[in-house]
Amino acid sequence: MRAIIFTGFIEGKIELFYKKQETDYLIGCDKGAILARQAGFKCNLVLGDFDTINQELINEKKITFPAEKDETDTFIAVKEALKLGFKEIIILGGLGGRFDHSYANILILEFLRKQNIKAKLIDEKNEVFIVSGEIKLLKTKKYLSVFSFSDNSMISAKGVKYPLDNTFLAKENPIGISNEIIEAEAIINVHKGVVLIVVSSD
Repeated sequence: MRAIIFTGFIEGKIELFYKKQETDYLIGCDKGAILARQAGFKCNLVLGDFDTINQELINEKKITFPAEKDETDTFIAVKEALKLGFKEIIILGGLGGRFDHSYANILILEFLRKQNIKAKLIDEKNEVFIVSGEIKLLKTKKYLSVFSFSDNSMISAKGVKYPLDNTFLAKENPIGISNEIIEAEAIINVHKGVVLIVVSSD
């Protein structure tokens, strides 16, 4: 089972990059519940401070938080998904718009990695992961970029235009940008450290 979190900012048509599975549990963050509804999805749970929409527009089960709080609506939604026992969390949107919110959502991926939770951010043009160990990526988009999220990392990559074999990545050197997946799937092995992976299209 997967928890699917609809953020309040989602670029692209949701129905084009998210295919609902029967057991998916949908969580709307504030305006995200309206975006989900517009795309033809009904949330199981809606939560937030509702500073961007009228609560009266929401008829799903909801949890309300004060507008002035330490955590974002998305982080609260993630913690709620963890309370419910989900081991895979997909965050729809949360990229683009305000960069501080985008970066906060990337940090949420690191929080989830440390909890051994499978997670990613996704919108129409991007899929974002934070990984240690191995990950297999289907060729859904053209570009594959890998950045060291720890101070340094060592990786290997197969199924890509520029294969890597025990390649050293430093956090301050973005040499892993704009590789390409050329086979049905790419296999990334992180031998040391933690990496940020972005699969993207133009």
